Amino acid sequence: MPTPPHPLIHRFFNAYCKFFNSDLESAIIAKRNFAIINVFRVALATLLSGSIKNNNKLLNTINALENVIDIERELYSEINIYKCIGGYRNTIKEIFDEIDKCVVHFLDAYEFLYEVYNEDEEDRKFQDILVEFNNALSHIMTALQNQEDDTIKIPNISKAKTHLYRGSLDSYKEVIIKNKSIVMANTQKITRLGNKTFKEYYIDLRKYEASHIGRTEKQNEEIINRYRKLAWSLVN
Repeated sequence: MPTPPHPLIHRFFNAYCKFFNSDLESAIIAKRNFAIINVFRVALATLLSGSIKNNNKLLNTINALENVIDIERELYSEINIYKCIGGYRNTIKEIFDEIDKCVVHFLDAYEFLYEVYNEDEEDRKFQDILVEFNNALSHIMTALQNQEDDTIKIPNISKAKTHLYRGSLDSYKEVIIKNKSIVMANTQKITRLGNKTFKEYYIDLRKYEASHIGRTEKQNEEIINRYRKLAWSLVN
């Protein structure tokens, strides 16, 4: 069963609603604010973490997020496509029952990538993956704002999952790219990779991925798990 989202998740999405409005205005004429998008990533990971028991820490996380958004809204407040008044409670639970695995995959994969690279998050590779995360949140927000209309809500939930899966894959692929010389040169059979070399496992994985274009959710899950296993094996 998916872990129920923390009650403060409603404030999280209310803050994101405000950011969504300001981002529509600022992303092209100024510069997409990846620092804020990353704060949303950290806040969501905190809210979904079963290990977090301290509600004061959660409150501080949300308060800090809201303060950052308020500053952004002082600069960009002309567009207000959505009214950010909450009312998401039942729909958020429904959505997270559907996308829980995708969210966890993304948060784990991005954190893994960051630990491996330990570089400035201004790097394009991090920004590209945060774009996938932001796109997913945008689709979730659209679903929340149209919660009574299944013709809008359901497709947007599906699109959110696609962006989260793509961000997860791209995170693990970046780790593999960083270690490509090992992939191509190593000739040692590795037990946890089915007694294959890195290169043999990589080739088989790429074939599997290519043969399942337009894949099912189960196949998506399998592909992510295989990429995670290869990426993890390369650095451990």
